[in-house]
Amino acid sequence: MRRLLLLGAMIGSSACASEILTNSPAWDGSTSVFGWGAGGTPTYGETVTVPTDGNNVLSSFTFDIFGTGGAAIRFGAYVQDWNGTNTIGVPRFGDAAQSVAGSAGAAAYTFYPNITLPAGVTEILYFSVLAFPDPINATSWGATSTVTNADGGFFFSNVGAGSSSTTSGFALESPGAWSAGSSLGAPRPNLAFSATFVPEPSPTGLALTGIGMLAAMRRRRTLIARA
Repeated sequence: MRRLLLLGAMIGSSACASEILTNSPAWDGSTSVFGWGAGGTPTYGETVTVPTDGNNVLSSFTFDIFGTGGAAIRFGAYVQDWNGTNTIGVPRFGDAAQSVAGSAGAAAYTFYPNITLPAGVTEILYFSVLAFPDPINATSWGATSTVTNADGGFFFSNVGAGSSSTTSGFALESPGAWSAGSSLGAPRPNLAFSATFVPEPSPTGLALTGIGMLAAMRRRRTLIARA
């Protein structure tokens, strides 16, 4: 019974190890890009290419953001298809607001989509303050001054800037909505980020795990009946 459970878990996870796309080791911890939030640019994001080695479940993604030094900034997180210059359709993932704390220094903000994505496609992972009409405030994000994510880049959108719009990230597919971070006066081609991709569970492993759990339940019932 325990062997069945163990075997199922092993088969379910043995196809390939997880893959982490990140530039955090290359980020110096201080370089940043400024102006994200209410009263600034509402939306920042990084494009990534979904691995083709079997790790196509986006388990989590993280951005490093510096404290606001003032009122907290509420935001939502999204994952959406990308065509090279713009978002496509509606997000595959959208989560409720978190808040950027007012303390100084950079902190990591992580979301856990746990969604299966098509291998080889490009997605944009982004945070947006749209739909959260907070007091005007802005903060900075960790960013690199050189290219550290060759398969992706930093993009930002000024849709809804300077207003308390109730528009959410779901409406950011209008032509020309996004601009590349490398176009800024002080080029910032990439944000400080990480994205963890894991393999889909093996059907065989799931089946064996299910059999083991049924066997465990049957054995427990038998023991209770004998007691």
